[in-house]
Amino acid sequence: PFKLHSDWVTKLMYLNHSGCLVTSSMDSTLRMVDLERKKPKWTVDDHMRGVYSFDFCRTYNFIASCGVERQVLLWNPFTGRSVGALHGHSASVQDVVVSETENQLLSLATDKVIKVWDIRSHKCLQTITDQSVYWPENRISAMTHDPQRRTIITAGTKLKQWYRVTKENVGIRPITTAIYNSAFRQVVAGDTDGSISVWSIDRGESVFTFTDTHPDSQLSAMVFDSSQRRMMTSARDGSVKMWNFNNGQCLKVCEGFGDSEVSCVTYLEEGPNRFIAAAGWNRKVCIWVDGPSSKEPVHHCLEGHTDDIICVEFCPPSIVATGSYDGKIMLWKIDGVVKSIMNPPEENSRSIDQKPVEQLLYMPHRGKILAALCADANVYFWRLVDTKLMYTLKTGHSALGATMCTNEGNTVLYTGDALGFVYKWDLSSVDWRRENHAPTTQQIRQMRTERVSINNGTAPLITGKVGFFYGWRAHKQALVSLQHV
Repeated sequence: PFKLHSDWVTKLMYLNHSGCLVTSSMDSTLRMVDLERKKPKWTVDDHMRGVYSFDFCRTYNFIASCGVERQVLLWNPFTGRSVGALHGHSASVQDVVVSETENQLLSLATDKVIKVWDIRSHKCLQTITDQSVYWPENRISAMTHDPQRRTIITAGTKLKQWYRVTKENVGIRPITTAIYNSAFRQVVAGDTDGSISVWSIDRGESVFTFTDTHPDSQLSAMVFDSSQRRMMTSARDGSVKMWNFNNGQCLKVCEGFGDSEVSCVTYLEEGPNRFIAAAGWNRKVCIWVDGPSSKEPVHHCLEGHTDDIICVEFCPPSIVATGSYDGKIMLWKIDGVVKSIMNPPEENSRSIDQKPVEQLLYMPHRGKILAALCADANVYFWRLVDTKLMYTLKTGHSALGATMCTNEGNTVLYTGDALGFVYKWDLSSVDWRRENHAPTTQQIRQMRTERVSINNGTAPLITGKVGFFYGWRAHKQALVSLQHV
């Protein structure tokens, strides 16, 4: 016997082609030993802390190791020099398995997250989160890969198989919603099957995907919290969940909404208090406290709508705006007090199909304005200070199911419709904070008679106080989400 490490040896592997033994230890080293000479050929000490496991890939000729750190390190087996690292886990990586037949590397973290990596490009292909609860220890203790059945097998208090599904079997699912994360510069898209894909906006590549967010139900809405590190999702079965979108781990389940469809969800922040709010076909706004518990009951509900709620918008510091199918817009305090009820003008002259409020958008830099996009393709701009209707923008969209967004300074408004068209509007000259900004009768007559033509696409066509820049067809099918980056 001979001593190689100063701490617990975590794994041994004999390499037939070289007659060497590779060892790892909690002393943060990885060694290759010549068994004939009983001397180490090289020692890797780049791990800052203990090494849990490693694996060898003969086809691509490298050794992958993992430990207390949150990355997988790759080494040249002849020299022990580093050849790369795989970053993406948010917890210690306890095991790595190389699948040479699939050209993939599997890594298992202590938070029950499995990542599938492409060996050739070092890119994460998929993130799998085991949401099962094991007793008495809620952890995965081991992992292996079955190349014949093309499955991943994990072991905790029981065995579990993860079957590989090809793209032909999965198919292309329609996207139900998409949101942009400015902190990580990533786009997160959710489809009807409950799968959520994270894309890099700089590289245009998929970062990772996690599935089964809402089993047996269709994803309906998504939103980030104020830190943009956690994401709330809702589904048609009334479920609301909070996720770590970086690894697909479910952090919280909000209970008590019922079986009705959740059509919208948002995150509220009032001083030191944090809340999650969701609304839908139960005609109530359910609010949960964002506490440390993994399961949160409903804290209180905002009741007052007489029809299904379609959209919700938080207007800092303490106003919650909701829009319903009957065209009613309600302003609430977070504690449930109704501040105001607003209805677009000529409410009785509009048909039932034209009344639904499709989306609400808060614009603090335009005089604390709440923009309401209705099914009649008009955008109504309300001033929250006195709930006064400041302007009605007739977008001219010819299809229902419209959506809209604005830039950070609220100088531009984008509107889209079910035919895939996007229009850009100029709000830079609008300032609804001043009472005297409203046009006089003479100014209105002058605006109706004057026309400003577009000169090579540079001069906006003035429509009242909002200028139309240009429009284009971005998609051939309906737009479900529109955000300014």
